[in-house]
Amino acid sequence: MQHLQTMFNHMPTFQGLIASAILLSMTFYFGIQKNYINDIRSYSHRSMEILRPYVSENDYYLMKSEYFQVKSEEDFKKFNLKLTSHASKNNVNLPVSVISK
Repeated sequence: MQHLQTMFNHMPTFQGLIASAILLSMTFYFGIQKNYINDIRSYSHRSMEILRPYVSENDYYLMKSEYFQVKSEEDFKKFNLKLTSHASKNNVNLPVSVISK
């Protein structure tokens, strides 16, 4: 009986530890996710600026418009395919993509 009483006395501490572990895990996960998104943004902007002298003004503005319309991973893959296609046609090296890491 004494053992059960001791266990119940430590319950709030245990619950606090679990809550802390969950919050720490969530903070870590969202930090990684935010970093990944920032890497994708940086890659996209750098790639468009690298390609800018090699494509027409209209193509550049189309790329920029498509970039701002990206809402999902699938949209980004289509956008990235266009970037790499322009780069390939013009023998231009783009930065290393986050997706290819």
